Amino acid sequence: MGVNAKLYEEEGVMAMASGCAVAECFESRNIVSTNEGPLPSSVGAAQWAVGNLGSKNVVFIGLTIPSVGPYSCGWTEKYMQSKGLSGSSVLLDPAAADMNSAFLEAVASGADTILVNLPAGMAAALLKVVQESGQRDSYTWISSAPLYDRDVPSMLGDDWAGVLYVNAELIPIDGTGPDATNWRGVLDTHGKPEDPRDTFSQAGHLSARFFVEVLSEARSRQVRPCRGHQGDPRHQELHLCSAAVTMSAMATGTCRTMPL
Repeated sequence: MGVNAKLYEEEGVMAMASGCAVAECFESRNIVSTNEGPLPSSVGAAQWAVGNLGSKNVVFIGLTIPSVGPYSCGWTEKYMQSKGLSGSSVLLDPAAADMNSAFLEAVASGADTILVNLPAGMAAALLKVVQESGQRDSYTWISSAPLYDRDVPSMLGDDWAGVLYVNAELIPIDGTGPDATNWRGVLDTHGKPEDPRDTFSQAGHLSARFFVEVLSEARSRQVRPCRGHQGDPRHQELHLCSAAVTMSAMATGTCRTMPL
């Protein structure tokens, strides 16, 4: 997407992404994506923590990749600074991530809140280090969308129940709207049990539906721009759910929501 963004605009081509992570998906005229993106997902988690948990100093733990470093981490720091608060980042080499060093660096930042922006497996390794250190309860724990996954609570275990808040971006995995219901039905009927049930899978389903709708509505060979297509109403909210409940909080309506 990053390479082709200018070409798409020059050629009048509209591209739809699903679960995109690069800046061009959200800043280019001819690219759309059905997920929120790493920057607003991270800033949104920090914003929610400031407003609801009283966070004053957030340290962001992520990878040294273009969509995370100066982009997601940098803007999360800028958000904190804009509120007269403190923000910093700990960036890990994805090829040689040292979770012990990462946590020690986060501790040294003086933060009261740790924002985890890592793939699930790496996040589980980091949080295991934290648990073994005995310092879990010394911090408020938040995460961007990568940890909104049906399988993450069982991966983390009971030690993290009620501790970690995650930006779900779209709708709870057990949402009752037509899109959520159809998404689960398609996966259950045509997918495999191990196929992810997470935010990115939801975003892929929405992209497919919007694309089919646009093609169905086309009256000529020129497909209309993708405008005016919406998912379930609650896709318009930011959901932060506690891993408390091995995601069962979603079934009991205890997800915290903040209208965008």
